[in-house]
Amino acid sequence: MKRLLICFLIISVGFNIYFLIRKAGRIQKEKEQHKLHYFKDITYEEGYKHFSDQLVKKYPEAIINNNHYIIYMWDSIMFDFFNKDEMKALDSMASIGNYKQEYVFATEMEEKASENFLKRNKAEFKNVKMLYDMDDYISGLYHNPDVKFTKPKQFFAKNTSEENKEKLRKEFSTWKKKPFYIIMDSKGKISFNKGKSISILKDSLFLKKLTTLSTAKTREILN
Repeated sequence: MKRLLICFLIISVGFNIYFLIRKAGRIQKEKEQHKLHYFKDITYEEGYKHFSDQLVKKYPEAIINNNHYIIYMWDSIMFDFFNKDEMKALDSMASIGNYKQEYVFATEMEEKASENFLKRNKAEFKNVKMLYDMDDYISGLYHNPDVKFTKPKQFFAKNTSEENKEKLRKEFSTWKKKPFYIIMDSKGKISFNKGKSISILKDSLFLKKLTTLSTAKTREILN
């Protein structure tokens, strides 16, 4: 009888550990998904410091005075819809080389998860700087007055209560708008961003801005 109770106790503990591990994994996955969709409350100065720290840590050679950074935000959700073709074009531009600028692909995803995702999708980018776990920087951009975003239209079902409407409005107010890309100088000042979502390959204003930074040979890749 005693052995039976011990066996039952071991099995019970094992099941509890198993479900706790699954719950912890689910919570972690929910946190990762939340990072992709919602920006957090952080100042741009804090976010820019995170960007600089990560860039210096991984690519110390990229810190050059009077440099400009073309920073493209990507994630696994938007990859097939927009990111893949645009990232490929920007990677080709970066291959030409230009002392005035650096191309950076930034994502909220962690490094290992990002690399595995890109490998599964047979996407390889050799010429750009890849920065991961950049939620601090990306969230900080939403608190920078120089970065403009169009407010998405909000629609509610007729039977939606005022309480639920207010809850949804609060969620919408911190929703990340994508695709998203900027041009930033070496001091963290934003010199270009698009107020509404548009493919970078069709953004004439972005391409015009690049004419002041890029060589003719570089621009040919996007034409």
